[in-house]
Amino acid sequence: MIVAANANIMTMGRILEVLKKWPVKAIQVIVVTDGERILGLGDIGCQGMGIPVGKLSLYTALGGCLPITIDVGTNNQKLLDDEFYIGLRQKRATGEEYAEMLEEFMSAVKQNYREKILVQFEDFANHNAFELLARYRTTHLVFNDDIQGTTYVVLAGLIASLKVHGCTLADHTFLFLGAGEAGTGIAELIS
Repeated sequence: MIVAANANIMTMGRILEVLKKWPVKAIQVIVVTDGERILGLGDIGCQGMGIPVGKLSLYTALGGCLPITIDVGTNNQKLLDDEFYIGLRQKRATGEEYAEMLEEFMSAVKQNYREKILVQFEDFANHNAFELLARYRTTHLVFNDDIQGTTYVVLAGLIASLKVHGCTLADHTFLFLGAGEAGTGIAELIS
């Protein structure tokens, strides 16, 4: 059974304490989102929890999996006005406050679960997704399925097709529709 955890900006300074209270100790994979860019739907805040839960459903063979939403608010006014919205009713934290929250989270994850826990960043906005991978790639075991997984699958398909047609990547011109994590990741890897 997969259940979910929620850390929010109000738990800053206590994230390790919150993680230690989680009843399952043998966690191998954490899929974390801040809900800012869920499936191209945009900023749906903590209502994006279904995506980490769904991703971890694919990983159930791994055993200990934990979906987490880091609730830093939402800029979606419709949600802020919705009486049934379960997330923080504030504009999305950004800048230094956001970076400090993620730094504390990543540190707490490593302290609580060990050095080699896999943290998959899921559906963060581009400006955060690429920065988080760059910031933590040398200190944590991190992965972004949109930027890395989808990108490598597309590149593998291109390389396989080149072998069939006997041409090179340089023989082609590529057009990308959209500038999401997958599209920009693919463009960067191909170039």
